[in-house]
Amino acid sequence: MPDRGDTYPALLELTLARLREFIREPEAVFWVFVFPILMTCALGVAFRSRGDQSSVVAVVDGPGRAAVEAALTGVPGITVSTLPPGEVDRALQRSDVQLVIEPGTRPTYRFDPTLAESRLARRAVDEALQRAAGRHDQFRARDQSVETVGSCYIDWLEPSVLAVLPQWHYLHIEQDVLPYLREHGVTDEQIDTMLVHTPRRFFEQAGSY
Repeated sequence: MPDRGDTYPALLELTLARLREFIREPEAVFWVFVFPILMTCALGVAFRSRGDQSSVVAVVDGPGRAAVEAALTGVPGITVSTLPPGEVDRALQRSDVQLVIEPGTRPTYRFDPTLAESRLARRAVDEALQRAAGRHDQFRARDQSVETVGSCYIDWLEPSVLAVLPQWHYLHIEQDVLPYLREHGVTDEQIDTMLVHTPRRFFEQAGSY
């Protein structure tokens, strides 16, 4: 039978040798220990709880603008700004505002109904304007805040960071990437292959869930 007294020291020496070999490789130490810590800190900052966020809405400059802004000024959760008529489409495309209001006897709300923040902005603005027009609530409910641990927000950046990332918007590929590719000789047929045919072939082979 093998001598167990000799086995354990040998195993210990082998472990220590592997540990010393690992420590002598700075890149290995970085990817195993330092990088996960950095990623944890970065993700913690990017996806931390944002608290209460105001709905950013804009009123189109024109007749009736002052009345609409007066009705919305001071309403909790709503930040109001003025927008020239020619900048409406661009502001919505870049998500600079969640809602654009065109004043009138019956105001027009321009927003993307697929975005939750835009739907919430539409509801908050409509309630504020309806009250300003004379509608009275039958009761006022009480609010009870409930906070849960682990919530995260996808595709969100710190507002102060957005100033240095002008291309962080939903039309980045259409407005920035595709023109760049065409300017450098990529044909529409090649673009269709990258964005249409290749994904279609992949999902057809993957099958249903």
